[in-house]
Amino acid sequence: MLKIENYISQQSVENQSILYILREVILHNNEDIEEHFKWRIPFYKYNKKGLCYLNVNPKGIIEMGFVQGRFLKDDENLLESQHLKQIRHLKFSNIDTIDFEAVDDFLKQSTQFL
Repeated sequence: MLKIENYISQQSVENQSILYILREVILHNNEDIEEHFKWRIPFYKYNKKGLCYLNVNPKGIIEMGFVQGRFLKDDENLLESQHLKQIRHLKFSNIDTIDFEAVDDFLKQSTQFL
């Protein structure tokens, strides 16, 4: 998607790498996940319902937000609520902070609620 490519290309080199990696992880988690550009950020749907999104916050930190995040089992307290009722985020400041196992687990859990 051209809009998503443009969004990613406008980020720092480090954040571009993180966004491309997370994008691939999301799209390869389940063949029914669809990619859209919504609210000026990459947004992902499963069964035509919101699953998650990627956003670079004003501090340059990447947030992977899970739309049904309040339902996710998070024994290690990796998800942040940012005072939101439903959405929960994982945050990434560099490639080394990506916990691929946790990302995969949260994606699989999220698809169960949709």
